[in-house]
Amino acid sequence: MSGYVVAKWGARGLTKTVALELGAANIRVNAVHPGQTQTPMTADVTFDTSAVALGRVGQPEDIANAVLFFASDDALFVTGAELAVDGGQSAGIANYDGLPKNKVSG
Repeated sequence: MSGYVVAKWGARGLTKTVALELGAANIRVNAVHPGQTQTPMTADVTFDTSAVALGRVGQPEDIANAVLFFASDDALFVTGAELAVDGGQSAGIANYDGLPKNKVSG
């Protein structure tokens, strides 16, 4: 098992365990799992978006909006949840065979 997979499952378990422990104190604990994200630190990185359903690299605002949701009153009854903000990469490899090229690239 790769270190990434172990860390991912560790984060999931920690999120759920702490949510259970702190729920009685009305403290919500959720996790955002970002995908490939373009930031100043990744400026020299060549991203491979071939397995990203939305076909693009995430922007900091994409991740920030997910965090903002969890911090908002819209998520008052949400705890122990995970949200993958990865353009669909964790859903599996997108297959656009048979679709008109202009519909996919747009």
